[in-house]
Amino acid sequence: MSDECYDHTIRLLREFRKEMQEMCEDLNSRLDIIIRIGSSLTESHAAHGRGSIAALQQRVRQDGFKHLQDEKAFLDDLSGNI
Repeated sequence: MSDECYDHTIRLLREFRKEMQEMCEDLNSRLDIIIRIGSSLTESHAAHGRGSIAALQQRVRQDGFKHLQDEKAFLDDLSGNI
């Protein structure tokens, strides 16, 4: 393998590693949000009813789910279609 080809391969691998690290960070962030949502639902759904779901939906929007194309379906599923 020529030096040029080797250098190019190394560059591509480094770029790929960086992209994978960024994806992992993003997924970890989303997982943290989902865990918080699950904890909130477990603690507050039965006790507070619809009002707490609306507040939770607002927090989900603020925490970065704005870009989901199926946000309404996601939130409806999350709230049990209340």
